Amino acid sequence: SSIPNSNFTNTDAESNSGQRSLGVTPFHYYCDTFWDEQPLHDDENTTNCQSWICPEEFFRCNTSQCIPIDWVCDGEWDCSDASDEFGLPEQWINHNEHLSNQLNDRKKLCKANYAALPFRDFCNFSREYPCYRSTVSHPLDVNKSRPCINHVQIGDGTEDCYGGIDEKNTFKDCNGNMLGYTLKCGNKSTGSLRKCDKDIACSTSVLCSYKSKNSSWCAGLQDVVCLDGTCVENARCDGMYQCPHGEDEHWCPSEKRSEASIGYRYLKHKNRSIQYALPDIRPFPKVNVPPLEKKNNKSPFEWSSSQSSLVNYFVREQNNSKNLFSKSIDPGIEIQLSYICNRGFPLWSPDTMSYRCLCPPTFYGLQCQFFSDRISVITHLDLPTFPVNSSARLITVVASFHFRNVVMDHHIFHVNPLLETNKPIKHRFYLLYSRSDAYLNHKKSRYFNRTDILHDHPYEVYFDIFVLTENATEQIGSFYHQIYFDFLPAFRLATVLKFPSWISNSTFNPCIPNPCNANAYCNPILNKMRYYICSCKSGYSGSNCEEYHTECLIYCSSDSICRANYRGLIANTQHPLCICPFDHFGPRCHLRNDACISNPCGLNATCYPSYDPSGENNVICVCPERFYGDRCQNEKLMIHIQVNMTALITVGVTQFYDHFKLFNTLLLSHQEVTHGLPKIIRYDNDREEFPLMALLKIYQELSNPRYFIVYAQWLTGPINITSIPAECPHVLDIFSQGNIFLQ
Repeated sequence: SSIPNSNFTNTDAESNSGQRSLGVTPFHYYCDTFWDEQPLHDDENTTNCQSWICPEEFFRCNTSQCIPIDWVCDGEWDCSDASDEFGLPEQWINHNEHLSNQLNDRKKLCKANYAALPFRDFCNFSREYPCYRSTVSHPLDVNKSRPCINHVQIGDGTEDCYGGIDEKNTFKDCNGNMLGYTLKCGNKSTGSLRKCDKDIACSTSVLCSYKSKNSSWCAGLQDVVCLDGTCVENARCDGMYQCPHGEDEHWCPSEKRSEASIGYRYLKHKNRSIQYALPDIRPFPKVNVPPLEKKNNKSPFEWSSSQSSLVNYFVREQNNSKNLFSKSIDPGIEIQLSYICNRGFPLWSPDTMSYRCLCPPTFYGLQCQFFSDRISVITHLDLPTFPVNSSARLITVVASFHFRNVVMDHHIFHVNPLLETNKPIKHRFYLLYSRSDAYLNHKKSRYFNRTDILHDHPYEVYFDIFVLTENATEQIGSFYHQIYFDFLPAFRLATVLKFPSWISNSTFNPCIPNPCNANAYCNPILNKMRYYICSCKSGYSGSNCEEYHTECLIYCSSDSICRANYRGLIANTQHPLCICPFDHFGPRCHLRNDACISNPCGLNATCYPSYDPSGENNVICVCPERFYGDRCQNEKLMIHIQVNMTALITVGVTQFYDHFKLFNTLLLSHQEVTHGLPKIIRYDNDREEFPLMALLKIYQELSNPRYFIVYAQWLTGPINITSIPAECPHVLDIFSQGNIFLQ
């Protein structure tokens, strides 16, 4: 048998952004002065780094490590041999030569930093580094043992300065981290700000010789006992010579007294991912990429003059309101208002110089400081079970929260069958309990009455389903849910509103005998077979729909359904609830939903009213294939590649990769699978940026795929190219040949 040539597309492409969690070190983390591979730190092996090529805009250390140029002469050692701070040459050579102008400016900063180093009366800072020497018997006798080492001794793996401060970027602390300014003695170490206090391990170290042993003299946290025995208060690491030889500035980090608040070089390590510029991609194929015919990456519609005028008017009004607000409130008051309403929003009145908090549904109180008792609802309509013979243009769902026969709260949402049959939208909302004295007392009494809780369930939620056609609005049934845990302050009701199979079968329809009176319609309970409810006709209410409300004649529009006493106690209004016909909305259904008349989605797109209660997104646009965006305003950028390659394969996988700036790595964004070798690769990119690279992975068997580069380009527009894919050799093949190039 044969397999026909066919395609599969996977838009939920896998992500490799988690590569660090899998123990894989990103390529650009090698030779960057940070330890990423434990415990041997092979990624910073100076012998291996000799073969490493630094990015053009980076400084290359004498150890061949690579650092951003603004780390040079910033007062903190980054190169493991401190060659970014000491011993900078007069003449730049090799990699650093093209950075000479910038580096010469940075050298001036180094000279300024030398002014804060100790022992300048002993050491020549152009070739020596000041420290108490560990190779002498009396390191504190600086007159007999010069406190200086040669620059070449820094980072050479040998402790020449006491405490290993000349090896702080090569030695480890007791936790296996870079030593930094940690105080270490034997198998003990401490990085505390008070590491030289007398009760701390290693406090007898030579590095702590500046601390007084007398708790009543020179005992301040930053006080210093100089080598001549005098005391200088608050002099430790303040950047000024206050002891005769400047020993008060010995062993001081570039952050001065803040070194204990964060780890050694912590901020640089945290922010290193954004230090790297775009990778140096060598374009492939090595030809100019001819663009396709020029296309406007704009919406396929233009604003009319009247629309433009209206938009400009609203922009002016918005700016005026901002200016008015900014003049009406004192900045100090504005800061206070930002926090005074908890989860609410402060409404400031300049006339009365007072505020009021507008609370979200889940909070109440003068400052929105209390949680509301509530039912949290998550639901969606299961449209595949909806009757197929329906001509519904829209389905309106009225969720109502009842205490016996009294409506507490309600929520309305809309479902468009044309949009949501295969992509249902989950609706999330709250239904609140009443906080009136009567209902609060009822909840308190139930809380202490277990029998009542077990046998009486006065709260229930109904989902009334209304089908809207061009000319009518009809209720076809309701879903019913009892609330069994009303004594809890919060309860989640998660349900799928699934239509039963018997909904179109008259044999099982409980409403066939028509059990309701003339003022009501019979509607089946859709999740309880053979149960029904009598829903009052428009304008009627009561347990038997015996009361008629004349307000319905004038409040709701004539073709809407008026439900008296249905807004609920929470709404605190006596007006009825109006259920609007198709293409109308608003509290009284007098507003026509004509958002699509102006064709906001453009040519060849389909516009649907969204019925968004906020009005922010009043339409839903279904775009033609070539366009995307909220208003179909963006044209997809097409990639068209003709593959000039011959191979007998079973499966081919074309993968498109983006440049992931956060980790400076590649991120799989789209892939297509073909049976056999693809001759044409087409990808309509629906994003602002093009993928950086495309790879072709081919399988001649089920294992051992081969990889080919199809293109690698920084693209700014649609392309149409012919590519002869270049095979990427496996890394083991390179190792076996002895040709190792790290770049």
